[in-house]
Amino acid sequence: MHCFTPAIDPPWQARTDFDAFHAIAARFSELAAVHLGVRHDLVATALAHDTPGETAQPGGVALDWRRGECEPVPGRTMPALTVVERDYPAVAAKMATLGPLAEQLGLPAKGITLHPDAEVGALAARNGTARGGPGDGRPLLDTAVKAADAILLLSGTTNGRLAVQGFRTLTERTGQEMAHLAAGHEGKRVSYQDTQAAPVPVITSPEWSGSESGGRRYTPFTLNTEHLKPWHTLTGRQHFFLDHDWVHELGEALPVYRPPLDMHRLFGEPRLGPDGQQEVTVRFLTPHNKWSIHSEYQDNWFMLSLSRGGQLIWMSDRDAAAIGSATTTGSRRSTATASWSPGPWSRTGCRPARSTCTTPRSAPSTSRRPSAAGAAAASTTRSPGSCSSPPIWSAATPSWPGASTTWGRPATSATRSP
Repeated sequence: MHCFTPAIDPPWQARTDFDAFHAIAARFSELAAVHLGVRHDLVATALAHDTPGETAQPGGVALDWRRGECEPVPGRTMPALTVVERDYPAVAAKMATLGPLAEQLGLPAKGITLHPDAEVGALAARNGTARGGPGDGRPLLDTAVKAADAILLLSGTTNGRLAVQGFRTLTERTGQEMAHLAAGHEGKRVSYQDTQAAPVPVITSPEWSGSESGGRRYTPFTLNTEHLKPWHTLTGRQHFFLDHDWVHELGEALPVYRPPLDMHRLFGEPRLGPDGQQEVTVRFLTPHNKWSIHSEYQDNWFMLSLSRGGQLIWMSDRDAAAIGSATTTGSRRSTATASWSPGPWSRTGCRPARSTCTTPRSAPSTSRRPSAAGAAAASTTRSPGSCSSPPIWSAATPSWPGASTTWGRPATSATRSP
């Protein structure tokens, strides 16, 4: 666990995102008392994984009630329907407190439910409680630190009691003993202050599939492969054939080999690239970033340089040599629809004809699902001279053993200008 403490306090009239959104919520609630009041919405919720809705379509046959193929039954042949109360004047008060459903319904995670009864009481004692209003008596979340402490206390990865509780629930469900993975940390509680002092290792929890028990490094699916937790499928085993109408429609019922695209035949490009550059065709693997997952600042060079943000391509040293690409200078990567400028780095550990590149949510990227032509294609063009921006792009390696391209990863061409 790493905290992101501010380098400086917000200057002049600036404020943190947390304070800004609370200020907006407070003003919105004032106006809502006059213009909106309390409303009720009918909310449709799709049939979801790890719920009874997962078995609502026997045999994978998805009948359409709109075409008269079956009766409309919420939660079975159509989305579940729920009436939700929207108390708009109470938005600010609810945003600043922890709601009662945390202990009433529990915290769902990977098909099990954590019950934070003791934690809610601890938060009330630590953060104080609201006096009056919709959040009366509830633990306060009116500052960023209080909200961060609530997140840490309500997760098994930073609260050993919930981790052990979740594993015991999992043992009852599966018959496989797993509580020992977190038992040594049952009394551990990680606070925001702890993360300010130093990075804190997480606790092995059923909220994730890996194990860091005994000091090992995280590897996904350890609980399934080593501790025999059933996989999250209809049978509890790994599925290589997905027998469902929607999956069949997309041609994804079985893993299918898709070779790299022939850019010349598909798009009429010269065999050595659109401008005669040296070119090597590789498979494009896109796991998460090495130093971040979801949150990045792709539009701010200063924040990118602070957080080691963006992409860096790791490719085989033999592929890099084939196009004369250096290891410390920038390149231009392009697809049929977008382009960006990561920096290539060659690695002796990468197999030839494979390129690993991170793909943040906010950055332009090739589609993971092939189009009618088969898949999107990308090319990397190495321009003469050095890149005008600093080499601050991050790197990543495949996040599973033997990560390959048989599941529709788009092919990539790497080229270098003469």
